[in-house]
Amino acid sequence: MTVTWRRSMAAVAVAGAMTAGCASTPPMVQPVTDVPTAPSSDAPAEPTSVDDESSEGAGSQASETAGGAGQVAELVTPAADFDPCSVLSAADVSEAIGIDVPQGESHEVMGTYQCRFTDSEDSGVSVQWVPFAGGFDGALTVLENTFDITGDVEPVDIAGAGDAVRVPIAFGPAIGEVVYARVQGGYFQVMTLTETGPTDAVPVTTLTLERVP
Repeated sequence: MTVTWRRSMAAVAVAGAMTAGCASTPPMVQPVTDVPTAPSSDAPAEPTSVDDESSEGAGSQASETAGGAGQVAELVTPAADFDPCSVLSAADVSEAIGIDVPQGESHEVMGTYQCRFTDSEDSGVSVQWVPFAGGFDGALTVLENTFDITGDVEPVDIAGAGDAVRVPIAFGPAIGEVVYARVQGGYFQVMTLTETGPTDAVPVTTLTLERVP
């Protein structure tokens, strides 16, 4: 499972990072470790569009459903260089998903910040902060090209977030989900993946937003 986790963590990192540094979505996602930092934006995020009926795939599903997620008066506002590892411990994440994970490791990928809680067996979690104000539809499109999408994109209510959706995924023998939560100046991308059964990424996302300084 170690190789699967390395590949999947790198892939989901790039899925988020591509929207921070690129105007268009590439057809393929390759695992990335050391790459130049892309410029980011601190401008407030615009609500995800729900009017584009011509788009297809997971990205278009997000456009249709994200507007129904919990809208709040005040969005969480992370710093552009916020590192999720600074507020999450292994004990926090283990309790949230019900599976023991090791201490998180911080990775900077193309101007985004990802904390990976992975082990050598069959479980893991990644929490990524993407300081890109344009929304997460592009990341969803890259996600669809990287993982198997196993169900519908569904809106979720997360305190401190505007639009938020969950996406069920599979990667080889592992199954899990990715949650995208739009906040001020960008969005969070939280993935859980395990061979032992589905896990809920919403509690980790909620905990992360609660702890943003």
